[in-house]
Amino acid sequence: MEYTKSMSNIILVNKGIWSGELTMGFAGKGGRNSYLLNAAQAKTDTVSVDEISKSESITYIKADIEGAESEMLDGAEITLKRLKPKLNIAAYHRIED
Repeated sequence: MEYTKSMSNIILVNKGIWSGELTMGFAGKGGRNSYLLNAAQAKTDTVSVDEISKSESITYIKADIEGAESEMLDGAEITLKRLKPKLNIAAYHRIED
């Protein structure tokens, strides 16, 4: 986060990205073995891209979120139609991606 302080065109949101606003459990084993559960020891709040775009003008979305890309895009439908941001989305985690 320190690295981006001088970059006025980058907004950091200290939450998980998802299709909506939830509090979810986070089970982290590191690397590709990290995943979200509905109940776990550590908790994280999530937010949708559409919710963020209510207060920020989103022009670019980069996401490599270990298989949750589809869920993130579900929560970005309005933003994608309204703002038409450039996308850089990883799509190699699951066959259905």
